[in-house]
Formats: sequence, structure tokens, C-alpha cells
Amino acid sequence: MKYAIIFALFIIGCAQTKETTNEIVDFNEKINAIESNDSSIVWHSFENGYELAKLSNKKVFVDIYTDWCGWCKKMDAATFIDKSVVSLMNQNFIAVKLDAEQKDTLRFNQVDYTFVNSGRRGYHQFAAVLLDGQMSYPSFTVLDSNGKRIKKIVGYQSPEQLITALSFGE
Repeated sequence: MKYAIIFALFIIGCAQTKETTNEIVDFNEKINAIESNDSSIVWHSFENGYELAKLSNKKVFVDIYTDWCGWCKKMDAATFIDKSVVSLMNQNFIAVKLDAEQKDTLRFNQVDYTFVNSGRRGYHQFAAVLLDGQMSYPSFTVLDSNGKRIKKIVGYQSPEQLITALSFGE
């Protein structure tokens, strides 16, 4: 009986190790797929992107936009399709899109952020936190893998401007 219990524990341990190994392989495959994508920026939801950033120790690039913002659409149509920008983003950042007027609750660092009904449109609390309450679109923030903001960029950026702004002396 004692050997049966030891054998069962061994089998359970092996199964858990295999599961952990599969998770690591899946994660590595996901990061490799992002880094090797040279045709478009791989965008994530904030929650998924932040988790990937923590695991990969990459910075998080957050595009804070609204559906009605013309300059935001121009960023999507011109800057975010530029080959140099695509390469820089996929190699060095986890890219996240954040709708500054989204209605969904977002949880970050044990705090729930929600939509605030204000004026004609309202705003999402998390967007306001990232932008210090200065709601201007498009805006971008860069967070480290611990969630600390290390850079804020406001306004439309040409590919050259964005690449310069994201260089960080690297």
C-alpha cells in the first residue's frame, strides 16, 4: 500500500511537471510568434497583455484611443502599419489597445476600474489614471513589466516620431 501511494504521488508530480512544461512551451511559442510577426502589430487586451509582459519582462505599450477619434484612426492606418514600427513594437513591447470609453470593468493591481458617466461620452477610470486625468486622444503610455508608467506620449505620432519616442536610449 505504501508503494502504491508513493507511485501515485510520483505520477501526479509528473503530470503537474508536464502541465507546467506545456505552459512554458505555449508561452515561449506565443512570444516567438509575436516577435517574428513582421506584417502587423500583435495587439492584446490590457489584461492579457499585462500578463504576457510580466512573464516576458517586456514593456507594455498602451494605445489609449476612442472610436470617434480621427487621429487615432490615422495612427492605425499610417503609423501602426509602418514596417519599422511593427518590428520595434513586436520585438520590444507587448502592445495593448485600451478604449478610453470602454464600459467593461478592468482589474489592475488589485483595483477595479470602471466607466464613469460624465458629459456627453464619459471615460474609463483606468484611462484617466494612465493619462493623469488629461483625456486627449490619441495618447500612449509605456509601462514596465511591473505596471509602473515610465513614459507618456500625447498626440498623433508619425512613424519616425514614435520610433524616436520609444527608443529609451537602447
